[in-house]
Parts: sequence; C-alpha cells; structure tokens
Amino acid sequence: MQTVINRICFVLFAISYVWGIVLYNIIGLELIDEALIACMTLFFLYVMFRKSQWEINKVFLIVLGIFMFYMIYSFSIQSNTKVAIVSDFLIQMKPYLAFFCMYQLRPVISEKQKKLLNQIALVCWFLLLPIGIYGFNNHMNFVRIIGHPTNYVGAVVATALMYFFTSEGTKFNKLIFIGLLSIGILSGRSKFYGFFVLALAVILYFNDIKRLKLNIKTVVTGLLIVAAMLFVAREKIQLYLTPVISGDVEFDYIARLALYATSYSLFQDFFPFGCGFASFGTYYSGVYYSNIYPEYGLDGVWGLSKSYSSFISDTYYPSLAQFGVVGVALFLLFWVYIVHKGLTFNFSKKNMHYFLIILCISGFLLIENIAEAAFTSNKGAFMMLFLGYVFANLSGDKKETDIQMVEDGEK
Repeated sequence: MQTVINRICFVLFAISYVWGIVLYNIIGLELIDEALIACMTLFFLYVMFRKSQWEINKVFLIVLGIFMFYMIYSFSIQSNTKVAIVSDFLIQMKPYLAFFCMYQLRPVISEKQKKLLNQIALVCWFLLLPIGIYGFNNHMNFVRIIGHPTNYVGAVVATALMYFFTSEGTKFNKLIFIGLLSIGILSGRSKFYGFFVLALAVILYFNDIKRLKLNIKTVVTGLLIVAAMLFVAREKIQLYLTPVISGDVEFDYIARLALYATSYSLFQDFFPFGCGFASFGTYYSGVYYSNIYPEYGLDGVWGLSKSYSSFISDTYYPSLAQFGVVGVALFLLFWVYIVHKGLTFNFSKKNMHYFLIILCISGFLLIENIAEAAFTSNKGAFMMLFLGYVFANLSGDKKETDIQMVEDGEK
C-alpha cells in the first residue's frame, strides 16, 4: 500500500508543480489547483478507510474543527448567502487540506523520483529564463506571457526550491539554488527582493542547527536580516503604510489600502470572531457581493465595487478580518507549529536542507500575502503541498533515525 501512496503522491506533486505553477498562467489552466487538491483529499480518505486504525494528525482535526466552527458562526450571523459561505469555506480550507493530506499520507520520495524532479526543474528554469529577460525590458511583456510578474516570481521560487529539495543539500547545491532563484530579480517586484534577502540568510547563515539557538547573536542576526528585507522592500511598505493617497498612486494600490484600512475597523466591530466567511477580502465576497462593502463605503472604490470587484481578493491579510482577532492568533499559531515541528524533526545534519526549505516556503507565503492572496491561490496550494511533502519525508527520516538509535543502544 505504501508503494502505491508514494507513486500517487509523487504524480500529484509533479503535476501540481508543472501544470499548477509553471504553466498555470502561460496556458491558462484555471481550477487545476482545486482539482488536484480534491484528488489528494479523496485519495487521503480512501487510504484512511482502507486502514484498520485511523491515525489522524491531532492538529489536522483541530484545524477542521476550527473551520467548522467558523462556518456555523457565519451561518448564524448571516455573513453572506449559504452558497457563498460554503464556497469560501472550501477555498480557505484548500491550503490546509493540501498540507495535512500530503503530510498524513507520509509518502517517501525515491532517488529515482528525485532525479526526475530535479531534471524537470532545470528544464522549467530554462523556460523561465527568457521570459524573465523579455519581461525585464517591459512590465507588460510579463502580462502578455504569464499574466503578472508575481506569477513569474512564484514559478521561479517553486523551481529553485524544487531543485534544492531534490539535491543533496551540499554547498554547491546551495549556490546553484541561489543562482536559480536570482532570475526572480528580473520581475522587478520589491516583495521578491525581500524574499531573496531572506533566502540568502537562510541558506548561507542558518544552515547550521547550532545557529538556530535562541541567544543574543541569533536575535541580532535576525534583526539585521529583517532590517535588510525592509530596506529592499521599503517603497512598497511605505505605500501601504502611508495614510495619504496621492494622485500618482495606481488604482490597484488604492484598493489594497482601502482593504487594509477597513480590516482594522472590522476587527474591532466584529470582535472576537470576525465578520464570517465570504464577507470581506475574498473572491466569493465579491462574486456574492457582501453587504460589508457598501456599509463601510468601499462600493465606490475602484476595483471594490459591485460592478467591478476584481481587486477584492487582491491581498490576503485583510481577509483575516473574517476570522477576527481569534482567527489571526490561530493563523500565527499554525506557522509557529510549522517551524517548531520542523525543528523537532530536524535534529540531525542529514536533513538540515529540508528545514531550510520549510523556512523558505513559510517566508515566501508570509511575504507574498502582503499584496496578494497567495495563500489561497494556486501558488499557495502548491507551496502547502510542497510543505507537506517535505514534512512527510522528514518524518520518515526521523523514524529511521529512531530505529537506528534503538538498535545501537541494544548493541
């Protein structure tokens, strides 16, 4: 059974990378991420029902319980229509299903599969390189080929991480990873500059488990890294934190500013559980136009009106107002869980480069969510699937190490 699990998870993961990230916007494969996560979820349920004992991750059950609570809560306050609430519920659950289903299935990637993915990643990189060069000369060139520079960034980051995941994690592999990642600079996106600084720090400095200890040196280094990230992304940060909107600001920026500003009010007005599913900052809150927008004067903002709502789901963090301050705390706790779990697994140098991947994926999603709903998009689905695949292999390595330690102790 495990052999079947390994093969199916590998196929779904490879398809998610090639068709769900690299070619997603080039060919226009809408809904493929939802289809792949649905297949992963159905396969997970099939495997669970085939087993005599149901060993389900406790955190997964907690997450499911939290989402069910919020759906009932949304029905009770009538945050939107029932169809809108259920639809938004499924979209918000998507990244968590991707992570936990992959992690729970515990697929182990073989050396042959690693080699194949490594080669695919390099081929995809050579496809992305000319697109980056072409788009660097003119922002609209990205739009014509891949939809938006952020889509290019997502494909580049996924490709570089794919290469690193399927490598041995040597110093040479780290340099290749940095080289593959560097073409993302061609996108001209300040968010990528911030992530690139983070990736350099993670790969070149936090590559030793000893440097992850909480001490003065680590804290100072961390603060310097944050300062460097803020510096390279200072223009975008100033834009989102500046209360005055000048005539030079683009319309999409105005929409994001309005969403951020209004979310603060929603946290206060709908304390502590938020305004509910499909009510604010999500795709279905625009499709089934939420009453929140006219009530808070957002229906007159370009991109947030009922007739043109394209920018309602253009960023992620404001949508956390749907879950209130409790939801924000739970969201942060989830990422604490991810990092802590990675540290727990990674007690040997053998898997240090897996932990570096965990840090890079987490950092990428947290940064991208500032000005894009990356977490619930195709990029978020793939990155969370990727995260689950890394955790599954870390878990397998940990079990092998535990067995070896017991055998050595008996000797």
